[in-house]
Amino acid sequence: MPYTPFKLNLFLLRKIPIAFLAGIRVKELSEKKVSISVKHAWLNQNPFRSIYFGVLVMAGELSTGIPLFLFLKNNNFNMSMLVVEHHSSFHKKATGRIYFSFDQFDKIERYVNQALTTGEATRFDLTVKGINSKSEVIGEFTYTWSIKKRSGN
Repeated sequence: MPYTPFKLNLFLLRKIPIAFLAGIRVKELSEKKVSISVKHAWLNQNPFRSIYFGVLVMAGELSTGIPLFLFLKNNNFNMSMLVVEHHSSFHKKATGRIYFSFDQFDKIERYVNQALTTGEATRFDLTVKGINSKSEVIGEFTYTWSIKKRSGN
C-alpha cells in the first residue's frame, strides 16, 4: 500500500485544510483498519467545552471515506464516490482525544463489486463509532455512500 498516515495527513492539509486545522489526523492505516483521531482543542471546541459536532462528523466521514478511496485507488477502479446521507447520534461529551476506527473492508469490496457488475450507482451505509480514551462511545455515525463507475470505463 503506497499510502501512509503521513501522506494522508498531507493530503488533508492540501485538499481538506479545514479538517487538518481542526486537528483531524490519520493515526493508523492498513489493509484491515483505518483509524482517525481528533483531540479537543481551542480551535475545534463548542461553547460547552467539548469538540464541535461538525468536527466529529467530519472525522467520522473521513474514517469511512479513506478506506473506500484507498480500495478504489489500490484496485485502479475509476469510480465516483459521494456521501448522499448522514445520520449521527451523540451519547457523551467529546473531550480529550476521540478515535474513529473502521474495519469493514469486506463491505466496501462487496458494494464496489456490485457497482462494477451492474454499472449502476450503488448506495450503501458505513457506520463508525467515536470512542474516547476511556473506551466510552461518544457517538455513532452512519454515512450513506454512493459509488458509480465513471463513463468510459
